[in-house]
Formats: sequence, structure tokens, C-alpha cells
Amino acid sequence: MVDPDVLRIENAIQKLQESADESDLIEILLQGALNWPLADEDDENLAIDGISDSWDDVLVEMGFSSEDAPIELRQVMPFPNWPHGIFIVRFGSNKFFTQGRGMTTPLRTILRELMEKVSPTADHPSWKKDQILFLCHSETEYFQFARFEVPKGDSKTSKIQMFGWGPNEHIRTVCEYNLKNLIYKDEMNEEDATKAFDSAFDVSKVSNEFYEDYRMEFENAKQFIENNSNLTEEDDIHQATQILFNRILFLRFIEKKKGWLQFGENGNYLEQLFKAGGIDSDTSFYSSRLRRLFFEGLAVEGKGEDPAYGKVPFLSGGLFEENELDKSINDLPDELFERLLGDGGLFYRWNFTVQESTPFDVDVAIDPEMIGTLFEELVTGRNEKGAFYTPRPVVAYMCREAIKSVLKERTDVDTEAIRKLIDDDDNEGLSIDDARTINSVLAEVKAIDPACGSGAYLLGLLHELVRVHTKLSTTAEDLLESRTEMKLRIISNSIYGVDLDRFATIQASLRLWLSISVDATEPELMPNLDMNIIHGDSLLNDDPQWVKKYEHFDWDPDGNRARAKQISIIRKEYISSSGEEKIQLRERWKSLLQEVMESKGEVEKSQGAYFGAIFYDVFVRDNGGFDIVLANPPYVRQEDIDESTKKNWVKNSEGLVSGKSDLYIYFYARAKQILRKGGVSCFICSNTWLDVEFGAPLQLDIIENFKGIRIIDFRKMRIFENAEVNTIISIMEKDNSEDDIDFIMFEDSFEKSIQDPLLRTEQTISKSELKSKASDSKGDYIGYKWSLILRAPEIYHSVINNHSDKLIAIRDVCEKTQRNNMRVLPKDSKMLKESAGDERDRAPFLHSFKDTNGIRLDLSKQKSISHPKIRHVMEGGNFVRPAIISNRFYGARIYFIEGGDFFVNDSFFIGQLHDRFNVKNTILALNSTLSLLFVELRGRKGQGGGVLSFYGPEFTGHQIINPTLLDGIDDAVYDSLVNREIGEVFVECGFDPEIPLREQEPSPLPDRKVVDELIFDILELTQEERNEIYWYLCESVQNREERSKSV
Repeated sequence: MVDPDVLRIENAIQKLQESADESDLIEILLQGALNWPLADEDDENLAIDGISDSWDDVLVEMGFSSEDAPIELRQVMPFPNWPHGIFIVRFGSNKFFTQGRGMTTPLRTILRELMEKVSPTADHPSWKKDQILFLCHSETEYFQFARFEVPKGDSKTSKIQMFGWGPNEHIRTVCEYNLKNLIYKDEMNEEDATKAFDSAFDVSKVSNEFYEDYRMEFENAKQFIENNSNLTEEDDIHQATQILFNRILFLRFIEKKKGWLQFGENGNYLEQLFKAGGIDSDTSFYSSRLRRLFFEGLAVEGKGEDPAYGKVPFLSGGLFEENELDKSINDLPDELFERLLGDGGLFYRWNFTVQESTPFDVDVAIDPEMIGTLFEELVTGRNEKGAFYTPRPVVAYMCREAIKSVLKERTDVDTEAIRKLIDDDDNEGLSIDDARTINSVLAEVKAIDPACGSGAYLLGLLHELVRVHTKLSTTAEDLLESRTEMKLRIISNSIYGVDLDRFATIQASLRLWLSISVDATEPELMPNLDMNIIHGDSLLNDDPQWVKKYEHFDWDPDGNRARAKQISIIRKEYISSSGEEKIQLRERWKSLLQEVMESKGEVEKSQGAYFGAIFYDVFVRDNGGFDIVLANPPYVRQEDIDESTKKNWVKNSEGLVSGKSDLYIYFYARAKQILRKGGVSCFICSNTWLDVEFGAPLQLDIIENFKGIRIIDFRKMRIFENAEVNTIISIMEKDNSEDDIDFIMFEDSFEKSIQDPLLRTEQTISKSELKSKASDSKGDYIGYKWSLILRAPEIYHSVINNHSDKLIAIRDVCEKTQRNNMRVLPKDSKMLKESAGDERDRAPFLHSFKDTNGIRLDLSKQKSISHPKIRHVMEGGNFVRPAIISNRFYGARIYFIEGGDFFVNDSFFIGQLHDRFNVKNTILALNSTLSLLFVELRGRKGQGGGVLSFYGPEFTGHQIINPTLLDGIDDAVYDSLVNREIGEVFVECGFDPEIPLREQEPSPLPDRKVVDELIFDILELTQEERNEIYWYLCESVQNREERSKSV
């Protein structure tokens, strides 16, 4: 059913566009469709003069003139219960709506002048930034609604959000998802109005709905391709569909550029082309028009005009080169394209914008940035390979931090001036010489993502570099260049990527091509990027530093130095080549690379990205290597890594990689190899290396070979929606020094935390202190739980440091610890759901933590193991009778189980006590609140899902109060604790989790309180410290659970 509100708005927009009468904007759209209670003309608007006089310089800088600028600004009188100021801005021409991100600067300028120049009146009060709505238009052709978000913390840059439409554009998105939320209702209160206002600019609703539509049509298209091609493999069918959709997406975006694609009556090129149908009655749209458009008009120079497809530019670049999958498609029926390009088809029922959103500027429409997410959502097996799409704010932050590190290391410009330039887009305090210095350094930057996926970091770094270069040109005019030239230069010379998935590299190239098209005023020949964005395995070949040695000693025993040099020269020529020259350069490049691998005996590694040869010029320059390595490496556990890769890296990583290392450790090792001295490594990856055994070599390597180190964790939120993994960001420069390491905890959402220093907790630890904490008696580094530095409260460190004589580790309490006690079971034993009872051929069996509800088991409610000799086995000398039992995974219920005469499954660790410790006191110590806090802090949180993992190393290293100090506790207290149900930590500590914890006084359950009070007395804790143990335990569990639900 059609929503009448949406239909009314759509009709109003159509009438407005047809009328060309500006007064209809007020009467038909605002008053009629949106029900805005506007006043009479004389009272309605407040004209503000001189709004364009003071910013002619800004216009010239952006390539505009004063005739293009805003020529009239009117303020709408406030509505009842509507807490927003509305300003209608008329522009002199449509250029700000059609060229790049032009709209951003004039709106920021207008906002600044409004705040400074306009005095409030009774009818026209002043407004906060986030309460202003701009309606910008050029006559009745182009319209943009825009608003700002108030910057958080130290940031001075407000995010601008926009939606709008232009001539001949499909307006479903703006009617259904945007303008519908701006309908004024008499019964509205301020809270309702604010929620509606926010919903009008919520890009997530638009993108999520589009993804679902896209997925449905994508799956439908796969069926058509399977039925009309020679393709039989699912992966081939999927990838052929992806290529088709990529091409259509690219053209749908660039048809927004006036005059680039010409066919039919309006600017909707693909729609008009499809309406024309097949050229002959017996030919399809695909065979007679679309196929020729792809492989002739757009791909072959001189074929740009033909009745079959109109007039189109020659683009080159590779997107429209016919490949083997294309050749396998016989034909595709019009029915498929009716669903994509026809009336109400996928690509025309959504509002598209060619302006790719940035952290500061967001279009509430389908923008090129979404291509990355579409790829990650739809590409076959990507998530199974451990690859996940990095959110835009995280990408932008990491890119900015990397740029700041480079500039601090390679220039003498004031650090705060650099920060303001990069973080706030503020060049105040920069001299002309400073601007030129920064520009020259950034112009020479070489950055790479060795697991680039669909290019999130490549696009993110491009955006940041363009923004910085543009700002610098306002300080030093001689740095001014067009955005198109700037992007082509940066993409050609500074940005590189590698990925094992060929179609990921195609997707990354597509996004870079689109980014160039955003700002181009005329069609540009797209650069050939397949020698900059490499399809290959970043981990397969050896250390690329061999080329530096050859160059340094002027040595070339096998001819590979000359080959590598030629490969580098070809890469630079190839990027702008086309036609036969392009084909010849590509073949020569492949041939030389093959010769290098044959010479080095690595032909079997032909799928590798041979860094030394491919990026020869990067490694042989002064202090050769990459300036920046940005990465979100795949999340693959060590057991899923093929043995040849594992063996190669264990041998060649100088001890950094072990047989137990997860795959991201390999990428840390590769980054170290390809970085120049002083280069910055900026990774987001699993946080497990902070704690687990295989992380120790990486910790030591960071301490000894890097400086400027920052480790960033997230207390309340998880970064990746589809990855059951918790992550950290590491930022560090390759250079040995004795400086300290900064450990930073983001206490709130990512965006709020990066903007507001009050939402970040920072600790600085010296390298020497870290080494001393984690070295054995021989002085060898054996690893330390770095997560404790980030997450443990002061009370933890106080107890550990000041009362070590009263604490003891489980390994010292037990004479034996092990995982389960099932090794002695006969091979043909069976698990039964029924309890053992008195049956001689059965024994009680603790199968799962879910089968328990307290410390002492009711064996009549446990499963059993059956075998004729089961009792004989238990009475034999090899049966390990557990005294204490620890689960491997915990949620909000954390407790240790009392042992007994039963078998324990593989998900538990067990311990047998030394004679000097009794079970009662040990169980009391283990289940004290102090012990539970230590479990929460020292357990592993890398797997996500709100689960706390407590494996063997955590169990044996777990510290408790020495059980011999607890003799004074009455047996009745022990019996009460072990025989009752153990609740979530909130219940045990006496909190209501629905109320802020620190607004409540701890009120532990009586038996728990007796145990805790004795332990607290032994440790001589103050009341504040006692409360902190209860608060922090419950807060940490709460945060762990919230983080699992945070995406």
C-alpha cells in the first residue's frame, strides 16, 4: 500500500519542478505537503544582507564566482513546539549542487555568520548549531536540506548531514525516508519533533533498506546468469554477477555528472537506454546495447559514439575490459534488467549521490562509500576467511593518526599545529613555509594496506590527504591544484594495496575511480590500478629488503635488481596507458616478475605479492620502505592457517611468529619488514595478543623495535558487527627508543571518545617496567597481560603490588592441574542423559557448565558415563579426582565448582590440591568477590559475544587469597554458599543492574559478605576500596555484555 504522506510529498516535488515558480516551494511543498505552519509573507522571513560579501576568497579557492554564491537568506518564523530554526538559502547558480562537496564550505560560512551577525528577536531567536535546518535551493531545480551536529570534546569541526534532489532524479528516498519525517503535526511536542528531525537525517535506515533490496536483486540476477551462461561453479556465477552490478553501479553514479553519458531525453542514462529496448525485435537489451556499451563504447578509444548506446567517454582503467566470465555469458533477458533499470527498478527507486561521505560530511543517500559494505556483505566466503569491513569513523581516525605520526617524525612543524590541521581542519598557526613543508612530505608519502579488501583504508587515506592538501593551499597559494589532479596524483604515487581476493582489488579500484569522478568536471581517463592495487598474497614471499641490499652494494648477481627496476618503471608508465600499449606493458610486467621468481626459486609462490620487485622504487629510495602500513588483517585462528605458510613464517620472522600465532601476527611481521625506519604501523585487530602466549614475541618486538606506541581498547563497544571478536588499535613507529607506551581506553562510543578527552582513560607505562613485569628469573621476556594495564582498576594493582605475600597462584595451590579427567575412560564408554544413581556400570559426569547452578553439584541431576568397567577405572590409580573445577567460559555467572567422585568434560580445568590446602578454604577463596574480579580482569575477551574465556594459563595463574588464612570461617557459611544457587554477579553483590551501579551501595548476599569481609580485613582495605571491588566487578561484566550488543 502506498503511504499517502509519501505520495503527497512526491506529487508536491513534481509540481514544484514543473512549475519553475519559486513561490511554489513555500505553498506546495512546505505548507502543503509538509504541513509547516508558515506565517504570512510579510512576517514570515527575515532577510539577512551581505551574506556573500566576506567570502569571495573562499569562492575563488573552490573554483566558483560570486554569481554562484548564496544570494538570499531567509529565516522562517518558529513553529509551536518545534525546537528548530529554519533558514531558506537561495543560490545564484546550481554549481554548488553539482560540483564535488561544494555545498559544505558555504553552509559552514553561513552558519558562522549567523552566529556572529544575527541578533535574536522575539520571533526569530538564536539557535544552537544542531537545531538549525537549512533548505538550500537554486531556483526550482536543485534542493538540499542540511543540518549540523555539534562537535564533541575538543573538536571544532561539526559534521554536516544532507539530503536532496535535482532535475529528473528519482525521489523515492527523500520522500519516504527523509521528508516524511519533517511533516509538522499539531500534536507534536519538542521531544517528538527532535526524534523526527533526527530520523530525517538517519543514513543507516536508508543504507540498511538498500542493502536488503540489493541483496534480493543480486540473488535473482545470479539465477539469470546461471541459466544463460556456461558457468557452473557457484563462485564464478557470484563473481560474474558482482562484475555486472559493479559496472551498473559505476554508471549509475557517474550519470549524475551532466553530459558524460548521453542518450534519450533526460540525465537518467541507463534508464533511457533500457527503455529503448533491443535494437531489433529479436535482440535483447543486453546483447545489442549494454554489452556493446561496456566492451566498445567505454573500453575502446574512438568508439565513444554509436546509435546503440549514444555518446559516452572512453574510460579505460579495466572495469569495462571483457574477461573470461563475460565471455561465458551467452545473453541475458530483458526481464532481468526490468528489475534493475526499469520503472521502480533497483537502481532508480533509490536516491544516488556521487559525493562519497566523509566523517565530516554525510549525504543521506546511496553514495559510493556504500560499495565497500555491499562487497563485504555479498562477496562469497569473505567473512569465513576472517575479513570484515572496517567502519568509516574508525578508518578516518586511523588514517589521521598515521598522517600525524608521519608529519611529527619528518617535519619540525609545531605538534599542536599539526594536530589542529589534521583533526580539526584548522590551519591557524601554520606559516607559509610550514604549509609547504607539510605538503612536500605528504606528496612523497607511500602508504599500503596489505589486506586491503574493498579499499576502505585506501579511500580513507585519499580523503584525508585531499582534505589536508586543500587546506594547505589556503595558506600557501602556490600549492593550489584541482581536486581531480590532486586525487590522480595521490592515487598514482602514494596509495597501494594488496589482497588475496581478486574481486576485492577490483572493488577497491572501482571506489577509487568513482572518487576521481566525483570532482572531475570533464570525463577523465581512469588510471590502470592493477599494478598499484595488487591481487596476491601479502604473506607468501620472503622479506623484500633484499632489494635495498642489492642497491646499497651496487650488486646484481642474478639480474633481479635490473628486473625489479624495470618492473617499477613499467608500473609508473602503465597507470596512464591504454590500448595496445597497455596490453604490452602488462605482458612485459608479468614476464619480468615471473623471471624474478624463477631466479629466486619461488615459482610455486606465484600468487604472492612480490613486494621487493613490484615496489622496488619504494624500497630503494632514501631510508626505503613504506611510510604508512594501515591494516585490518584477517581474523584467522592458527589451526586454520595452512602448514606451508605457518612453516615459512616461523622460519623467517625472527621469532615474531610461532606455530600458535593467529594470522594477524603474520601481518604485524610483514608490516615490520616493509616499513621504513620511522614509518608508522596502524592496525586494528583481535586483542588476544595482549594476553595469550603467542602474543609475547609481538609484545617484546614492539618494546624493542618501535616508538610512539599507543594501544587503544574499547570498554563498551565492539567495532565489527559481523565478527565475534574484540579488537584493539595499535599505532607505532618503527624505530627503537626507550620512550614509554601509552595505553588508552575509549570509555564511550568510538566517535564520542575520539572527540572528547574526558571519555578516554590513558595510562603511560615505561618499557623497562613492562619488561620487568614479564621477565623470568633468567631475564627472558615471557609475556604479560597487557589488557590488565588497560582494564584493571587501581585497587587491582594495589592488591597485587602491596599484598603479594598474602596471595597465591592456583599452580602453587595444586599438585596437579589439567584439562578434564576423561583420559582414563575406556574407548567404548557412552554418555547418558540419565544420572548414574547406584548403577555399577555408570559414573556421574559433569558435561556442561549449563548443567550446574551452584558450587556443589547435585549428582542426581547430572548426566553419566556408562561402561561395565567404569567403577573399576575410578578406583584405579590413574583416575584424577578433582578437588576444584574451573569452567572455560563465563557470562555474568562466575563461580568455581567443588570437585568430587565424577568425570569432568573437556570444557573444564581441574586441580588436585597440595596436602597443606583443604578444599573448604580453597573453594571459599576461589569464590570470593576478589577472586571473581581477578577472573573478570584476567580472562580473555577476544572472542566477542560477551563471553569471558578462562583457559589453562588463566586458571593456573589465577591468584587468590592464601586459603590457609581463611580457617576462621564457620562451616555453616561454607555450607550455605556451596549448596545454594549462584546468581549473576549483580545479584551476588546486591545490585540492581537496571540502576547505575555507582548510585547503589554494595549489599552482598550474607554468606558472601562473611567471606569477603574476612579477606578485606586481611588485606586491610578501606571501605572505599571494598566498594570499588564490588562496583568494578559488576561494571566490567556489564560492559562486556553491552559491548557484545553494541553493533
